[in-house]
Parts: sequence; structure tokens; C-alpha cells
Amino acid sequence: MQRQSRRSEQPPPDPYTPADENPLASDKQLFASLVQEQRVENGKSHAGRNVLIVFGVLLAILFIVIAVASNESKALPLAADIPVLTPGPGTYSGTVNVIISDATPNASIHYTIDGSQPTPNSPIYVAPITVSSSDTWVRAIATADGHEQSAVGEAHYTFSEADMPTAGAVDAVATWTDPTTALMWTTKDNGTDVTWQEAMNYCQNLQLGDQSNWRLPTITELQGIYDSSVNAPDQGSGGRAVPWRVKGNLQLSAWGEWSSTQGNANDQAMVFGFGSGTSFSYRFDGGKKPRALCVRSSIPTAPGN
Repeated sequence: MQRQSRRSEQPPPDPYTPADENPLASDKQLFASLVQEQRVENGKSHAGRNVLIVFGVLLAILFIVIAVASNESKALPLAADIPVLTPGPGTYSGTVNVIISDATPNASIHYTIDGSQPTPNSPIYVAPITVSSSDTWVRAIATADGHEQSAVGEAHYTFSEADMPTAGAVDAVATWTDPTTALMWTTKDNGTDVTWQEAMNYCQNLQLGDQSNWRLPTITELQGIYDSSVNAPDQGSGGRAVPWRVKGNLQLSAWGEWSSTQGNANDQAMVFGFGSGTSFSYRFDGGKKPRALCVRSSIPTAPGN
């Protein structure tokens, strides 16, 4: 019997695989392709996250800007309106009564007439300011709760030489000197309701011609010009049938005049009524406020005193 030689059997070639293809190289290419695809995906993911981060930063900046603007608007209140002086600056004949007004609700007006700049410590405006000296600057500011101090409102007043009032003429028209006491009185009170402090300020800052050093009288001085035999008409209501019994034909406009005398309590001062001739203690800021009638000494003060 003839012996047949054995050969190792080889599998037939895969008809779908090229004969020269290296399986290991194919796996590397596939791996490289997958890595590249992952890198692309990672790049897209990073780009998306970067966009979100940038958007978040911009949004945070926007919120910060809005918050800062809101805080600044709260920290910087609007200034009060500039006071308005009427009449305006110019050259006038005779004296001028300057009225100061301000559009800011509940504003306090502080003014000067000596050429200086007004401050919150300057006198408070309570009644028209009489200007009779040429080359006078009236300046005013307004202050109010919740507002910054206003800018300065001002007016310059001059008088023509022919119409400049003399000191004697001003005295004759605007003042009366009591021959008994030699005290000089204004011929009329301030004409409006005022608190006690406002009355004090009004008299202390009053300027009539070259006459200054006015003050609020004591209760004794007010009593000294009461005259029960006089029937001066009430100037505050068109001459009604309630006369004021006061010397010097002084023009009074209210039921009572403030004095500088302390009242029965720390927040009160004495008031004198020229209708009844009585004195009484009244709160500094009482509801129905008295008026201010000013007085000064008519005797010149010696130099150095």
C-alpha cells in the first residue's frame, strides 16, 4: 500500500480581504480615526463650554453695572432748586423789598446781604428783605431733606443817585422813636406768621438804610408802647373793628408780637397782645404764630463800646 504524505491544511483565502492587507495596520488606522473623532467632539464640547463661560461673565458684568448705577442714584440725591429773587437785579429808585422763593417742597432758604456766600448757618429767610443801600448783593441757597444743597441764587441791586434815600428819609418813613425811652421802633411788624427763632433772626438781620443792630424787644419794652387810649386799625385784615392800642401809629398785623423774654417753660417766650394789653407765655412753634416788631437804640454808640 502506497503511503500518502500529510500536509498541513491552510484555510482558503478570504475573498473579501485583499491578499496584501495587513490586519495590524488596519487596526491602527481605525484607532487613529476614532481618536480624531473624539478630539473633534471634545473640541466642540470645549467650544460650547467657553461660549457659556463668556456669556456668564458678560451677564455678571451687566448685573454689576446695573447695581452700581442704582446705588449711585440712591447715594446722590438731586439738588434743591435754586432760589428765585424778586424783583431781579437792576437799578431802582427808593427802597426794594426782595422776596425769595424756592420750588423745592419744604425747603429752608438761607441768605446773606453782606456780599458773602450763604451757608446752611446763614439766617433763614422768613419775610421780604428791605434793600435801601446801593451796591447790595442778596444771595440765597435752599436746603431740604432728601436733597443736596442748591446752587446760589443772587441779585445785585443799585439805586440811581437822584433816588437814593437818605438815612433821615428812611428813618422818617420806616421808623418811630419813642421820646420817652429813646428806643427806635420799626413802623410795622414783619407781616407774616413766624416762630420765635424766625422772629429773632428777622430782627437781627434787618437793615433799614444805614440803620442796623435791630433786635426783638423785651416784654417790658413792648408793654412800654401800649396805650389804652389809642385805637390803631388792624393792618392785617383791612382795618377790621379790632383796634391795636399802640403808640407811634405803628402798623400791627396780628394778635400778638413776640418778645425776647423767656416764657414759663424752656420752649416758650413771652408774647404781648396790643388788643387786650396782656402778656402771656407762648410756645416757640405754636400753631397760630405771632409776628416780629423790631427795636433798636436810637442813641449812637460811642466808639470802642
